[in-house]
Amino acid sequence: VAAGTTISWSTDGSVTRAGFIICSGGVATSAPSRAPTRVPTRPSPPANAYFAVTAANPSANTCYTTTSGSCFTDGPGSHANRETCTIRVLRSTILRVTQFQTESCCDRLTVNGRTYSGNTGPVNVAVAAGTTISWRTDYSITYAGFIICSGGGVTAAPVTASPITAAPETAAPVTAAPVTAAPVTAAPITAAPGAPVGAPVTATPVTASPVTASPVTAAPVTASPITAAPITTAPITAAPATAAPD
Repeated sequence: VAAGTTISWSTDGSVTRAGFIICSGGVATSAPSRAPTRVPTRPSPPANAYFAVTAANPSANTCYTTTSGSCFTDGPGSHANRETCTIRVLRSTILRVTQFQTESCCDRLTVNGRTYSGNTGPVNVAVAAGTTISWRTDYSITYAGFIICSGGGVTAAPVTASPITAAPETAAPVTAAPVTAAPVTAAPITAAPGAPVGAPVTATPVTASPVTASPVTAAPVTASPITAAPITTAPITAAPATAAPD
C-alpha cells in the first residue's frame, strides 16, 4: 500500500466472525505494481437466441447464456455477493424457470418492473423483445441462484375490429303553413238626402293594406323541398251608388 492511501472496514447488521489483525511487512521501496485487469469479451449471441447478457459485474462467471441463447443463469454454483447484471430479451417469449433460489430479503431478479426473490421466480411471465431483465445481490449470504429459459415464441392473436355502421339520419320535412289574407269589402256608397237627381256621387277610394307573409327559412338539412302555398287576395268591389227619390 502506498503512503497516503486509506483502508476502510464496515460490517452489516447480522452474523459476526473473529475479524482480522493486519501488520506491516516492512517499508516498501516502491509503490506496488498492479497487473492490468483483463475484461473477458462476451461473444455475440446466435441469430436464433432469445437472450443476451449486456452487462455484468464482476465480469468473470457472472450471468451468461446457455443452450445457444435460449437460457440465462447467474453463473455456476452459488451466486456471489454484490453481483449485478443485465439481460436483454432478443425475441418475445414466455419465461420457463428451471432453478430459482435466492436470499428472499436482498437478492432480486427484476422482470417487467416486478422483483422476484426467495424461491419464487418469474414462472410463465411473458417478456417482449427489446426489454431488459436485471439481477443484483447484496453483500452477504449466497444461494444456488437461477436458471431461466425460453418457453417458446409468443404469437399475438389476430385482432379483428367489428364493423361500425352509422344509422341513417332523415330530417323530417318542413312545410310552411299557408298564409291567407282576410277579404277586404268596401261599404256601399249612398248619396246624401236632398241632393238633386243626377248629381255626381264620388266614392271615397278604398285601399286594402298589403298583406305580407313572414318568410319561412328551413335549417340546412337534407329534407323534402319547402313549398309555400300561394297567397290570394279577394277582389275589392264597390257597391253601386243609388240616389234617394225626391
